[in-house]
Amino acid sequence: MIIDKYTDFFKNTVFECVILHAMIIAQRIKELRTENPLTQAQLAKMVGCSQPMIVLWEKEVCEPTASAIVRLAEALGCSCDYLLGFDGY
Repeated sequence: MIIDKYTDFFKNTVFECVILHAMIIAQRIKELRTENPLTQAQLAKMVGCSQPMIVLWEKEVCEPTASAIVRLAEALGCSCDYLLGFDGY
C-alpha cells in the first residue's frame, strides 16, 4: 500500500535524523573537551555526572539530557545551540 510505503520512508528519515543529531552532539562534546583541554573525568566533575557518562555521550551511545546540555555548554564555553548542531558558538 502507498500509506505503508510513506510510513516506512518517514520512519527511516526520522531514524537517520536522530542518528545524525547524536553524531553531531558527540563530535562537538569531544572536540570542545579536547580543545579546552579537559579529560573526561575533569569534564564530568564540572558537569556533575560520571566519567563513564561522558564516554557514552562521546561514543554516541546516548545523548545528554536538556539540563546536561546546559551544564556542558557552561563548562565548555559554548552555547547550547552549538552543542545541538547549530552553527556558531
